[in-house]
Formats: sequence, C-alpha cells, structure tokens
Amino acid sequence: MYKTDLSLITNEVCCNNTEEIAIIFSSDDNYSPYLGVTIQSIIEHCDKNKYYSIYILDGDISYPKKQRIKSLETKNVKIYFVNITPYLAKYNEDLFYIWGHFSISTYFRFFIPFVFKTFKKVIYCDCDAVFLEDPARLYNIDLGDNLLGAVRDIEVIRQIDTNDEKELKYYREILKLKETCNYFNAGLLIMDIPKLLEMDFTNLCIKKLRDIKKPKYVDQCIINSVCKDRVKFIDYKWNVMNHIAIFHKLETLKLPGNLKNEYMKSLNEPYFLHFTGFLKPWHDPSTINADSFWKYAKMTPFYEEIIYKNTKFVLMPAKHQIIYKNFLQRIFSIQNLKTEKKIFKVITIFGIRIKFQKRNKK
Repeated sequence: MYKTDLSLITNEVCCNNTEEIAIIFSSDDNYSPYLGVTIQSIIEHCDKNKYYSIYILDGDISYPKKQRIKSLETKNVKIYFVNITPYLAKYNEDLFYIWGHFSISTYFRFFIPFVFKTFKKVIYCDCDAVFLEDPARLYNIDLGDNLLGAVRDIEVIRQIDTNDEKELKYYREILKLKETCNYFNAGLLIMDIPKLLEMDFTNLCIKKLRDIKKPKYVDQCIINSVCKDRVKFIDYKWNVMNHIAIFHKLETLKLPGNLKNEYMKSLNEPYFLHFTGFLKPWHDPSTINADSFWKYAKMTPFYEEIIYKNTKFVLMPAKHQIIYKNFLQRIFSIQNLKTEKKIFKVITIFGIRIKFQKRNKK
C-alpha cells in the first residue's frame, strides 16, 4: 500500500544554485519507465564532484512510479516533480494539437522559461534517449547571444532535400524559416532562461500555435518558428537521431553537403543517443543501438515492467507491429487529458476529437 507523499510534487521551483546543473524532462505515466532509464544513464556518466538537479514536468505520473523514479537518486543527483497543470489551466486543451504517439506533455516545453524563471540556464531533453557523456559538458556550452543551443534535425533536412514542393512550402511559408537547413530537433535543448523570458517565449509559442493550428511535428515546429535565427548549433553527437540508421540503408543514404559524414561520426561516438521515430529499443531489442538502452534499463526498477509492457504483440515482427500500431494511432487514438479540475478521455477519429469528462478531481 502506497502512502501519499506530497513532498514528491511541487508547484514552485526555487532558484537553482550556480554550481548546480539543471536538467528538465517532461513525461506522462506511460513514458515514465523510459524516463527512469534516461535518468539512470545520467547517473552513470555524471561527475561525482558536481551537483545535478532533475526536474520532471509531471503529466499525471502515478505515485508508485514517482517513488521508483525517486529511488534512483544519489548523493549528487536529486529528482523533483513539478506540477505543470496550473500553468496550462488558462488555455483550452483543444489548442494543443496531438497525433500518433505524441501526447499533450510534449507542449510542456512552452512553459519552461516561466516555470524556471529564476534559473539562468537549463537543459531540456526527451526521455526516449540515453546519455553517453556527462551532461555538464553540454550545460557549459556558451550560447553567446542565442536563445537556445540545439542540433539540426537531420531527418527533416533529408525530407526537405527531396525538393518536395509541399514540404518546402510548409517550412518556408508556414513556419517562416529562411534557412530550412537550420531546422533543429527539440529533443535536446540548452535554454537561456533570461533571454527567453525577455522575448516572451511562452506567449509567442501559444500565439504561433493558434496561427498554425496543426504543426507537423507538434511543439517542435512551433519552437523552431519562434526561435529561428537565434540558435547556436552544437555538435551532432549531442543529439544522434537513431531511427535514421534503422530505417535507411546508410551506404545509400543521401544527405546534403557534408551532413552524411557528420551523421556517421556522431553515430559512431554519440554523447546523447536519441531513439527518435516510432520504433523504439523497447519494441525491438535487435535494432541498432538498442543495447545502449537495455544496458541502463537493467539498472532501474522498471526493467521487468518495460519487458512486460512490450510483450503484447507477438504474431508479427516488431518493426511491422509498430508500423501497424502507428498507422492505427494516426486514424484512431484514446488519451487521458488532465486539467486543473477535471479529467477527460479524448477519442480522436480521423483527426476529429471527441471529449468525455471522466470524473472530477477531489
């Protein structure tokens, strides 16, 4: 029987120590076991003489899973859960467009400067990834006068390079990107909080989302559009998009300029291995670099749960299972949506959202 411990959740985030490396994640209950793996990879690579604070923007993670995540703490790595619901309460939940495997928690990134307004700098990273290098090295990168530090999104650049007019129109006319080759992946960001507050980042993102309505890569497209021309592009090793090596033959992979060589170098020596795409290492342990994920998964209290969660489809190869599942999610999905006072079940059928209230929160 689990006892409620309100100390696990906080609404206010205090100013961080100047010697503390602040790392932010966003997760719902479904992704929390994989978040545990990412945190474990940080613990294995961090400098024991430095202090790391991990803040999790809480998308209704269950109490037992919070306890297991907290159990990963060490002397120099502390973990906190931040109640993000009050920050979303003023917005209509229909504003936050989602599809497929995306959930509303992806939009929590919009609110990071406001939630962490007393901080100078933070790292944000997705939880479908593992660190293979000390995040302190990333934190210490000088951003100059830029808002963000990020890695160019090789997959999007590959798509744009096909000269598909529809693709080009979206990035140039909808997102207003002058240099489409500078589109970045938002799965790992270094964020200069004072500069983002000064330019009113959160409100600009909301306004842009209202204008675009259905961004292709949800909040990532919005952040690209809002922060364009003020991004420091960092080494590709800090965000290696693993799905490219899974779904494309590397010997025939076509990328513009010297990008293929850069990608191959980063793939051979990743600092942050990002399991992008819908086929994850927990779906198929035989995929490239899946061993890096499972190495850290075995060190967490989520190991058995991860195995159990992913043994539901056994009648077809893993790659086909996930392709089939992803296709179904595009046309039909069921998700829980949490507001400050209510919980809804949202059913999406061919892009049409139907919302049912489940129960009032006590």
